[in-house]
Amino acid sequence: MNHTRTLSFLAATALAFTVTLILTPAAQASVSVSTSPASGITANSATLNGGVNAGAVIFSNSPVTAYFQYGLTTNYGSVTTTTLVPATNTFLSVSNLINSLSPGVTYHFRLVGTNSSGGASGLDASFTTLPLAPVVTTLAASGVSAANATLNGTVNPGNGLTTCYFQYGTSTGYGGYSATNSLAATNITMSVSNLITSLSPATTYHFRLVGANAAGTNAGADLTFSTAIAAPTVTTLAASSITASNATVNGTVNPNGAATTAYFQYGLTTNYGSFGATNTLAATNTTLSVSNLIGSLTPGTMHHFQLVGINSAGTNAGADMLFTTTSAQAMSFSLNGAVSLPGGAFQFSFTNLSGLGFTVLGTTNPGLPLSNWAVLGAPSEAPPGQYQFTDPTATNNPQRFYRVRSP
Repeated sequence: MNHTRTLSFLAATALAFTVTLILTPAAQASVSVSTSPASGITANSATLNGGVNAGAVIFSNSPVTAYFQYGLTTNYGSVTTTTLVPATNTFLSVSNLINSLSPGVTYHFRLVGTNSSGGASGLDASFTTLPLAPVVTTLAASGVSAANATLNGTVNPGNGLTTCYFQYGTSTGYGGYSATNSLAATNITMSVSNLITSLSPATTYHFRLVGANAAGTNAGADLTFSTAIAAPTVTTLAASSITASNATVNGTVNPNGAATTAYFQYGLTTNYGSFGATNTLAATNTTLSVSNLIGSLTPGTMHHFQLVGINSAGTNAGADMLFTTTSAQAMSFSLNGAVSLPGGAFQFSFTNLSGLGFTVLGTTNPGLPLSNWAVLGAPSEAPPGQYQFTDPTATNNPQRFYRVRSP
């Protein structure tokens, strides 16, 4: 624009005249704007930065109105409050704090400046807000059995890549860990579940969900569940102390949290048919040893046996096992009850194990080797364990010596 000045002169000759001066100033400088990196970035806020040179104007000052545009794309959509920047040929800094941002999200922004000579925009820049530490909630367990359970919870990753897992154990010290779950960077609450196995029956467990991302780690509340009881775990072990007529049968039983009874069944086949004493076991998750002595067995015979356990959750049996009784061996004994019968016969008796075989030998010369003694026969057994032998030829010798051999 032009500026006009009018000057009036009065000469000594009384001649007056007017001079008009038209002054044309230099053109007004244009606005210059630059966008600088954002600072102070948190999960929900950031400070946008830039600079403005308003340009200098002779005879008139034209300050710049500056503001930031920002949004999720280069279409922006949001603006900050305005800042009035004075006219100068120096770049002046402009900053604005913006709030209510979403965590873990990339935002675009640029600085815009306008004055009476026009406007200008800085280049587009971007920043990403920090994620929030995950929001974690532990929910009730489901599908709880004697040995397994499904642990449940929810996690909001706070828009950060997040990992989460369950801690569990018989106290709040936990000690057990589920598989680790990887969650995408999102601001949506997501369900998380993990199956855990190999738990002890009739046991109370503590558990909680833990989530971690770049912003931190959070844990849900501690919750508990109790596993169910289970049928006893039964193992048949080898028999011991085996004799011709007795054996000790052995095994182990874990009652799996319920009062349990256990007994051995045994016999000459896997149909068994005979039963040992019944053992009463307390409700525990500890494996207990069980042994019973069984008697009146047949010498030199193979026997089957197995251990059986019963509680309110069911019945289980151990594997079938075998043992063989030893062949009967005669005990040391003495002949007694020797009597002479009418007609000159000689009779004696002795006691020993029932069912054994014996041979009676005789001679008139005890100095002879046993192989030279005469075999006289076998004694009879009645009642069981009571043996008796009668020698009807005793009258044929002035004296006779006897020995009993088994078999």
